[in-house]
Amino acid sequence: MEFPGNAVGYAPAGKRSDFWIAAPAEGKENQDSNLNITHVAFMGSSKAQVDEFHANALKVGARCNGPPGFRPQYHEKYYGAFILDPDGNNIECVFFDL
Repeated sequence: MEFPGNAVGYAPAGKRSDFWIAAPAEGKENQDSNLNITHVAFMGSSKAQVDEFHANALKVGARCNGPPGFRPQYHEKYYGAFILDPDGNNIECVFFDL
């Protein structure tokens, strides 16, 4: 996957990144004034964990910003879910079904 310079991933040396922070793409900064511009992503260990992340977040008051499912527009094996926290931050859990 390629990122246009607006994202950074963190991982131990020699491992895949499992924590990401991204800013909105250029020109998308103000696309929805109800959203914060922060996007944080965590790597899940399975599709079930992504589903659990989403369900538990909604139970404690988060808003759905994309239900669990494959996102082929990012990668054919990209399975993720998105929520908005009370401050409007877009929080994602993703699993690559490789």
